[in-house]
Amino acid sequence: MSSSARQEDVRKQFLLVRGDDAVDRHRLPEAWCEQQFGAWTLFYGPDLPLVFRGEHMVILGLAIDSDRGLLVGASGPRVETAEDLVRGWGGRFLVLEGSGQAHDVVRIWSDPAGSLCAFMHRQLGWLASTPTLIGRVFGERFAMRSAMERRVLQRLVEHSGTWYPAGLSEWQDWELLPPSHVTEIDESGVVAARRFWPVPEVKVAAASPAEVLPEFVARLAGILRLLASVHPLEIPVSAGRDSRILLACSRGLKRQTRYSVRSLTGGDDCREVEVSRALAEVLALDHHVDEPADAVRMLCMGYGGEVARRHYDFIEAGDARSTATVVAGELGFLDAGIPSEELDFVLCRLEAWVSGLAGLPQSIRGDLLYLEQRMAPTMSVVLHRDDLGCRFAVAPLNAFPLYDLLVSLPMDYRREWQVVDEVCRLAWPATRMVPFQKTYFTGREKLRVGVRLMAAPLLGSDYLRAWRSPSFRKILRSRSSTT
Repeated sequence: MSSSARQEDVRKQFLLVRGDDAVDRHRLPEAWCEQQFGAWTLFYGPDLPLVFRGEHMVILGLAIDSDRGLLVGASGPRVETAEDLVRGWGGRFLVLEGSGQAHDVVRIWSDPAGSLCAFMHRQLGWLASTPTLIGRVFGERFAMRSAMERRVLQRLVEHSGTWYPAGLSEWQDWELLPPSHVTEIDESGVVAARRFWPVPEVKVAAASPAEVLPEFVARLAGILRLLASVHPLEIPVSAGRDSRILLACSRGLKRQTRYSVRSLTGGDDCREVEVSRALAEVLALDHHVDEPADAVRMLCMGYGGEVARRHYDFIEAGDARSTATVVAGELGFLDAGIPSEELDFVLCRLEAWVSGLAGLPQSIRGDLLYLEQRMAPTMSVVLHRDDLGCRFAVAPLNAFPLYDLLVSLPMDYRREWQVVDEVCRLAWPATRMVPFQKTYFTGREKLRVGVRLMAAPLLGSDYLRAWRSPSFRKILRSRSSTT
């Protein structure tokens, strides 16, 4: 899909260029703001959250300091560099850190999935939030990729669902800023990127769920509380597991939170709506079906939850090039019927990414494959679409401390999808009453649910409401189509 065909909220986007005469201001979106940052000029939409932290640091988007339990603002502890802080943050953010008398050198820090996406010009070091913005502001100033390469990228989008495969766009010299890296642009425009997360000594598959998941629940619930302290929240609740994690951890905010669901077919009888409505009736949620987002609310998406269930395995295949080919297969790129010589420029980019994993534990590389080659090239840009109609879209699960906790769990525990069930049990047990991804119970599940319904007077109001919920009782009566 070409970037011009995508709807995006330009009022929450940005542009960073060196100098103050690099942009024709008449081509900027309406009502955009402008701010000098040393030798650089930052242009940004009026609805983009932004904080100037002294003269040397700008935080674009929303950053949450999970370690200290606060939203990152203009004041805070003194540190030598942003790296002392960022590894404890979550949210949807980019940090610009200038050094030198005129900020001739700029360092850019991104969140774990690059969810406030930025495309960088490889020679100039300029930043633009999306390829759509590049075309709008610069027109034909920059060269596009060849027709063959654009055709390959379009075919990969159609067959894999990745919007910007391997971080590549239709613009020849603009590439997606790598997540979890600090990217430095020196005074001559030379660009260098260094990974700062995860650290090589990251604790992987070594902790027990009993010690990890209570802290995970407390941190995620704390992140939601901090977001709600700025703007009221809207949490989409589907039939899936990722949104169920957010729902369970929002229990303390239920009264002021709006919950919603969108049907895929425009009807009330689709699986997403049936499961979401059953949850709403059992839990007494303020629930909305197929309604526009609330413009005053922060939209909390479940992106990033796949780390809780070990979405990808990472298989080494000898050298970096061979491994890159395996990675391309995992991403669905090899199923698109593209000749190998035409796919070569994508594989070269993946090869460079594979080489950058050297020194990291093998067991964490599948999670990085998901975050950096699936989520960053797709969901980060999708969030600009999600921004439409709401105050700001964010993925609360996208936090370095949360991912540190998840990757410390045994891999089989995550792979068997036990994390979500235990998080729900700890945070809001009644969220487990309604099945995941289906509108029926198996025989064993019906027995378990029946026991809980019989004990409803002892278990509380959520379970009593399940007796009266038409949607829940419909699911309880349903039979699997395979039985």
